[in-house]
Amino acid sequence: MLAIDKPAGWMLAPDSWNRTSRNLQRALDHSLKARDGWARSRGLKFIRFIHRLDTSTSGILLLARSRGALRPFSELFQSH
Repeated sequence: MLAIDKPAGWMLAPDSWNRTSRNLQRALDHSLKARDGWARSRGLKFIRFIHRLDTSTSGILLLARSRGALRPFSELFQSH
């Protein structure tokens, strides 16, 4: 798991959703594919948001670092 401080104004949407230039998942995926330093230094090959924050909301966002971790963490948030 990775925690980041999501700034307000960034949307959490599937990486295929291209109706905004401020799609955080898409930006993260592009950065992973480009092997940018922050991702390379952490050995990341996958990253996906576990829970959602509204576009206008800033705050701590938890991200799964593997596909296997995504479902269990997401289910914990759904079950409160």
